[in-house]
Amino acid sequence: MKKITLDTLLQASGETEYQKQYEYIAALLRSGKLIPVKRAPLNGRRPALCTAYWENTEEPADKEKLKEELLFRISPKINTGYYLNHLANYQREREQVLKLNHFLMEEQEALKDTVSLNERSFQIWGREKFLQREQGNKLLSHCGLKAEDLNIYRTIEPLAYYSADHSIPQRILILENKDTFYTMRRFLMEGGRFIFSEEIRSVIYGAGKGVLRSFEDFFFCMEEYMRHPQNRILYFGDLDYEGIRIYEQLGRIDANSTIHLREKPVKMLRIILPVWEENEALYRQRVGDHIDDVLGNCVALLEENKPIQEFIGSRITTRVLYNAVVGSANVQIKLNKIEKEREYPISWADVSRNSGGEGFLSAFVVLSALMYYARREETDLFSEKNESKVLIMDNPFATTNASHLLIPMMEVAKKSNVQLICLTGMGGNSIYDRFNNIYTMELVSSNLRGGMQYLKSRHVRGSDEKTMLTARVEVLEQLSFYVEDE
Repeated sequence: MKKITLDTLLQASGETEYQKQYEYIAALLRSGKLIPVKRAPLNGRRPALCTAYWENTEEPADKEKLKEELLFRISPKINTGYYLNHLANYQREREQVLKLNHFLMEEQEALKDTVSLNERSFQIWGREKFLQREQGNKLLSHCGLKAEDLNIYRTIEPLAYYSADHSIPQRILILENKDTFYTMRRFLMEGGRFIFSEEIRSVIYGAGKGVLRSFEDFFFCMEEYMRHPQNRILYFGDLDYEGIRIYEQLGRIDANSTIHLREKPVKMLRIILPVWEENEALYRQRVGDHIDDVLGNCVALLEENKPIQEFIGSRITTRVLYNAVVGSANVQIKLNKIEKEREYPISWADVSRNSGGEGFLSAFVVLSALMYYARREETDLFSEKNESKVLIMDNPFATTNASHLLIPMMEVAKKSNVQLICLTGMGGNSIYDRFNNIYTMELVSSNLRGGMQYLKSRHVRGSDEKTMLTARVEVLEQLSFYVEDE
């Protein structure tokens, strides 16, 4: 690889308009031909670009062999899609990918035992810091995996605390700020007793959000007087504005749901949230009540010698906290009901009373909005703001074959940049006219293997077909989702 400056790239683009120059460089970044220099400053323009890059001039030695390896020799647990589209990256990371593949294929029994992150890293790659500090997480992302898929647990820093005495019961104050912890500790060491009008005998440094991860260690490792069931645990810290960010992001799910219908803009989905500022005091109180409830239940479980990790994991989640503090029932979801001659807003509760086709369209609108939101990475300067998605649907026209429903469905898909692949036995111009490419498929008996059949396709409409990648799939067994009562 060689280093190249932004000015050189801008000249090479042949464009004078900055937006087109940006798109040119963003395309090179997505293809893997450019890699930003980590410490290079940004250029100060919007959208921003780094001022220096590494130019990837490596070419895979044998593309076909690499493709064959990815298609037929890699564990099904590894998603090879990224590497098939970025063979140069696969060649660079191949050694580490094959180590992971060997572990998943040959040593999968080891996955039954939960081990620490560093231990699993050493098992697979022979380097205990590969997942924690090196490129391990990036490699797992390229493989469509997360560290948790390797059955690991993350170790935590032990809690730091100070107790003025061993009296029981007592009030214990958890502090999320290190400086505040040292100040309060000195106050107790010098004979102080009351903090915010509360008599405090022990202080704990919670390290921000780390206090929740350390909570189980608190009960198992602290001395008995600190674990007394009648102790009262208080918390001093900032309101976590990460929660407010999640609240605000929820209101952006519908941001890309406006389509043109009957020559006018129609917003197909609208999410209306309670006003945070009007309810902030109430929300603060509910957060405190929820934490008190979690602490009380943890104490009760520990008194019965029961583990609390699973309980904490189930009660301290975004979904549970949002329901406890704001309440999902207080979020209004409005959709548009589409009829032949008009459209009008309805609530999510009204969707169930729609016809099959209208209900399917409403569900498709919500699904498309969620796909758009989930794939949108606002912090990535170089990603497209509306990445392409592919949705395969099995016979969606059984209930949705009327033209006035299919048109908005296709417009929503187009707006969300979703390519639809629809499998159906139905026909008619109302369906055919919505698609650029149409294939027919039939089962053909194999001449080489008796009793085997394969699918043969025929391109009947659209531009010239292009075969990008082929593979064979053998269906060994079909399972039903429904079991009849005997």
